[in-house]
Amino acid sequence: MGVFLVTVAIFSTSLPWLKFESDFVKNFRPESEVRQSYEFIESNLSPTGSAEMVVRRKDGGSVLSAHAVGALRIAGERAVEQFDVVRKALTLADVLTLGPGGVPSTTIELKARLSLVRNLLGEDVIRNFLNEDETAMRMNLRVVEGYPVAEKLKMGEQLRAMTADALGEEYEVEATGLYIFYAKLVAGLWEDQFRSLYLTIPAVFLVLLIVLRSFKVALVALIPTILPILFCLGAMGWVGIPVNMTTAMMLSVTVGIAVDDALHYLWRFKSAYREGGNYLVALRTAHSSVGRACVFTTIVIAGGFWILMLSEFLPTAYFGGLLGFTMCCALATDLLLLPAMVMTFRPFGPERSA
Repeated sequence: MGVFLVTVAIFSTSLPWLKFESDFVKNFRPESEVRQSYEFIESNLSPTGSAEMVVRRKDGGSVLSAHAVGALRIAGERAVEQFDVVRKALTLADVLTLGPGGVPSTTIELKARLSLVRNLLGEDVIRNFLNEDETAMRMNLRVVEGYPVAEKLKMGEQLRAMTADALGEEYEVEATGLYIFYAKLVAGLWEDQFRSLYLTIPAVFLVLLIVLRSFKVALVALIPTILPILFCLGAMGWVGIPVNMTTAMMLSVTVGIAVDDALHYLWRFKSAYREGGNYLVALRTAHSSVGRACVFTTIVIAGGFWILMLSEFLPTAYFGGLLGFTMCCALATDLLLLPAMVMTFRPFGPERSA
């Protein structure tokens, strides 16, 4: 029990080092052809990351005006100047100024130029920046990947506020696009996992209570069930495995893995104790039967998951490696910590024989 207490302290120290990752290219190994090609394009050509600012009028009217088009272009220029991550901004003004002349200064001139562009380049070019009923306009920002989730979300809000300030109070701006979407998705998955844990742990405890019919025994079983979650998170912090769409789902899976062996072990221990009333005999019986089976099944299943570590797609490799590691941690808590707690706290009552 003392060894596990020290282990818990060691793994807990790495929890602040956990980092979020929403950069899709980092899902591949550095030597992967996909990643190398992506990094070449981003370094030598144009970034493939995309953030969008969608502009609408608060009254639901048309956004097509010289003021809105000009203000959106100014917001894009400021974004490129103020944010290193933003390399290029594209707006409706860039389409309208493909030919001679600058940005139209009046709405009448703007509509005339828009009609000309439609005739020359087609409607699809305009649809990239303006919807059909002219109630929404878009600014496309080409952004560099490789930044943490928190910084992406913060940058998205700053860009939204800056764009809204340039347009004025009559307009509302929404920050979207894959760049921001993936960041919100990873952060949301992580929050959802902790919410599910708040429900899963009490539910698991209730199941243990119903099956084992003892509050004390259920509490003893719950502690080894929770610890593999901490070991999983601690390992991610120590090794530097990021929290992404795959690893964020590890927590709930971990609880299900850990409680399985604990329930089998305690059920066998309880049956052996009822037969002889001796804790040491019950311990040997549980270890030689259920304990042996737990070892074999863990080796087979963990080995199967560890094969996934050969995958070039890192989320799959992380999932397989972490799940195999967590199963081994669950086996250790179930066969070492759990019997130690049972022998210490005697949750099944006093011994009836020597």
